[in-house]
Amino acid sequence: MVDERSRSLEYGTQLLVFVGVLLATLAVLALLVALQADPAVPLEAIPLRVSPGLLVVGALLVAGAIGIPALILTGWQATQKEATRDRER
Repeated sequence: MVDERSRSLEYGTQLLVFVGVLLATLAVLALLVALQADPAVPLEAIPLRVSPGLLVVGALLVAGAIGIPALILTGWQATQKEATRDRER
């Protein structure tokens, strides 16, 4: 029973981290698109303009760069906790 609760808590934490990273990425994307719409503040890469597709791909790369290691480390920590519990029994 306790194992099921701790596992559901771990999955809930993973989901919360994923949603948080996704919302932060979307907020940054919305800010960049809003700045792009204002002609007084052009968003430009050195020779090329920044397109919405480039922003979406960049946001997905940032989310993946933050989310995937967090997911791996959370799984590793859960495995370590289970191994510690097994040794105590």
